[in-house]
Amino acid sequence: MERRLEDYYNSPRLSQSKLKLLLSGVKAFTEVKEPELFFEEKQHFILGSAVDCLVTRGTQQFEQEFYISRLENKPSDTVKSIINEVFYKANITPEQIGLFAPNFIDYRDLILESCDSHNYQLNWKNETRVNKILENYEYWNELVESNGKIILTTEDESLINKIVLNFMQNDNTKYYFTTFAEEKEIINQLHIDFEIEGVECKALLDGVIVNTEDKTLEPFDVKTTGDKVFYFPKSMRRFGYYIQAAFYTEALKQWKERHKIYKDYTIKNFVFIVSSTLDPETPMVFKCTDNLLNIGKYGRNRIDYKINHSDSAIIKPYVAGYMDLIEAYKYYESVGFNQDAIANDIVDLDFDMDINLFNYF
Repeated sequence: MERRLEDYYNSPRLSQSKLKLLLSGVKAFTEVKEPELFFEEKQHFILGSAVDCLVTRGTQQFEQEFYISRLENKPSDTVKSIINEVFYKANITPEQIGLFAPNFIDYRDLILESCDSHNYQLNWKNETRVNKILENYEYWNELVESNGKIILTTEDESLINKIVLNFMQNDNTKYYFTTFAEEKEIINQLHIDFEIEGVECKALLDGVIVNTEDKTLEPFDVKTTGDKVFYFPKSMRRFGYYIQAAFYTEALKQWKERHKIYKDYTIKNFVFIVSSTLDPETPMVFKCTDNLLNIGKYGRNRIDYKINHSDSAIIKPYVAGYMDLIEAYKYYESVGFNQDAIANDIVDLDFDMDINLFNYF
């Protein structure tokens, strides 16, 4: 039975994105809920999310999640952020939108509050600040019309289509998106529930290439970067993609064990398929080495747990893997997530990971 994406995002199980929040501290982990985390990630990586959706789930799903803005006079990024915040705080539901069109002018108090939080034109009179934001009512109307969808510009749409087209046509990447060969099947958006050390986890793989001829499963993830594509290892370090690759590999191993039809299959090393918004015509494929996957699982220099006099965990490895984070999660689950331990000491984001941990081809 096909599983809905909403089932994944609403599941209380632990995702790699949620788990990696421990790298930013216990407070970050406890304050961000899974559905909110998904929404924030989509907003932060908006182009990448759109590319991912279009290339792995198709046009119909893309149109359900994204809205193309046709505004000629676009507000500045700051003004857009203010209006977005007002719309979010107004807590306007789809049911309300179906009954009436919320009037922007009715939210003057929220507009002023959001102006303050964005330090918007603090030297102006409050009424002037609010009225200036209200001049952008057309953007507000689009938020209402989009009904919760992520808004993209026509420029975004053009770039997204260009990236997806090159994924499909480039000699290095088209293998992962076309199924002309009879011996090959592509499983897109594979939702897997699994366990690590008794902790209930979940994974959502962009895709898995099933090759019935050589009996292999090859997991992959689509990424979009705003930097040059060959600088992707820098993003890998910054965003903890090495943890994601190892975490998803473990998920696929347990999925394979439950599906006897694949019992004789070998899981190939995790692959990132990467495009740059600077140069969408030259996407690249990055294959994780065994060494990188091992770091993603166990870290580099295993975590050393000590309990000090205040019963707080001291967590100071050189690089954390997901097993370290699972161990930290279990500790806090047992003693409470209100401890004073500084969990952002888990990893030094300036660590010198050799670019050769990736194979290029």
